[in-house]
Amino acid sequence: MSLAARRAARWLWSLPGTSHEVSMGVAVGMFIAVTPTPGVQMLLAATLAGAMRCSVRAAVVMTFFSNPVTGVPLNLIAYLLGRPFCPGAPSLSYSEFVATFGQASVSWSGATLLGERLILPLLIGS
Repeated sequence: MSLAARRAARWLWSLPGTSHEVSMGVAVGMFIAVTPTPGVQMLLAATLAGAMRCSVRAAVVMTFFSNPVTGVPLNLIAYLLGRPFCPGAPSLSYSEFVATFGQASVSWSGATLLGERLILPLLIGS
């Protein structure tokens, strides 16, 4: 193992704070990780953890739970949970769910299509 990898592992495993602060940081990070907020998850987790006075480091590390491998299944589950609360939201299969992201163009109509089909059920299901 390289020196950088050993330092990174030591930094990760030596989280400062009490067990309560670290566990609250993990909870905050996991909560932010499953929300549909890609790109700002680390900032949101750090801000919320700081406001709650828990481990910022643990919260930021836990946002990596929502990586590209787990992101689609987690968002699909959130969509399926939120869809019953959104009348008019289509019932999408897994392949249709993934394809909908590709259909949205960078225009007002594309954003509206994405919002009607995915964003509102995703936010409610999260």
